[in-house]
Amino acid sequence: MADWNKLVAKGNKAAEKKGRTPYVINNLEDDPEKPIVVKFPDGEKQLNYDAAGSTRESLMILLGTRDFYRLMKNLRGKPGETAELLIQDMQDHWDTEDDSSEVPGGKEE
Repeated sequence: MADWNKLVAKGNKAAEKKGRTPYVINNLEDDPEKPIVVKFPDGEKQLNYDAAGSTRESLMILLGTRDFYRLMKNLRGKPGETAELLIQDMQDHWDTEDDSSEVPGGKEE
């Protein structure tokens, strides 16, 4: 049996260790003065992100509709690797390598 409040408290404690500051995309061509700010995904977004089947779907989940389409405009004419590098840079910023073993009930090594 699990106590939801205890699980949430442990999750908060684990996230605090990582310092989940927003990821900011600066100097976009359409409006260099208006960055896109991407908050670290909550539990629901994280599950949807984990289930995403493409880079496009992953970015849509992380950015939300408005910022996703703004990013799409800025990606027009750029190498396809740019979007993949963006996701990798977000993961590096948030230090999101597989840390499920640190979470109670996570994967066994």
